[in-house]
Amino acid sequence: MANSLGQQPKEKRSKMELYYAVLCAIRDELTDNKYVKPTRIQFLVGTSYDKLILYLDELEVKKLVKLDPITITEKGKKFVREYDKINEMTIKLGLKFID
Repeated sequence: MANSLGQQPKEKRSKMELYYAVLCAIRDELTDNKYVKPTRIQFLVGTSYDKLILYLDELEVKKLVKLDPITITEKGKKFVREYDKINEMTIKLGLKFID
């Protein structure tokens, strides 16, 4: 069903998909820059600023990121690698894991 602007509604992402998106955005930004700005992550992930802050706080509690400055921990890097492996495997099996 299209909204009033003719766009398809976005499918709701799971918490794990959001965590993955935030971690990948941080990783990608650190590849090109010395530090990461929260507003840049917000733009890349496609979420509101207040929700991003909640996600970053949750990721810090889970020890997947450090917030001052924003970086990915080894545990966070491992999460991204394992998520990629699971996604690759589901694609090979013809299943849907990530859009």
